[in-house]
Amino acid sequence: ARAALVDNAIYYVSYLFLAVSFLIYLAGTGVTLDWPKLKAIAATASNTWGLTLLVFLLGYGLVEVPRTLWLRSHRGHVLRYSYFQVSKLAIEKTDAEEELEDIVRILKTLSTQIPVGHPLYLRLVEIRAKLPESYDAAFSTART
Repeated sequence: ARAALVDNAIYYVSYLFLAVSFLIYLAGTGVTLDWPKLKAIAATASNTWGLTLLVFLLGYGLVEVPRTLWLRSHRGHVLRYSYFQVSKLAIEKTDAEEELEDIVRILKTLSTQIPVGHPLYLRLVEIRAKLPESYDAAFSTART
C-alpha cells in the first residue's frame, strides 16, 4: 500500500509540475488568462490526458480483463484450457518421476559404495528417508 501511495504521489506531482510549467509559459507569452480560458485549457488538458491514457491502457490491460472474464464464462473454453493445463502438468509429472528414478539409481549405487561408518552415510540415510515409501524396495536389495 505504501508503494502505491509513493507511485501515485510521484505521478500527480509530476502532472502538477507540468500544469504549473504550462501556466507559467502562458503567462510569460503575454496571453491574458481569464476564467473561461483557464476552463478551456483545463478541459482540453484533461481530455488529452484521458485519451492518451486510454490508448496506452488499450494495449495493456483494459481489454485483457474483460476478455478473460468473457472467456471464463464459456464452459467449452474453460474445459479446453483445463485439458491443456492437465496435459502440461502430466508432462511435468512424468519428467519429475524420471528425474526421481535417476536419483534413486544414483542413491542405490552410492549405498553400495558408502560404508556404514563413513561420515557421508548419515546424509545418505537422510536423503533415503525423504524418498517415497514405494522406493524402499530398491534399497533393500542394494545392501546385501
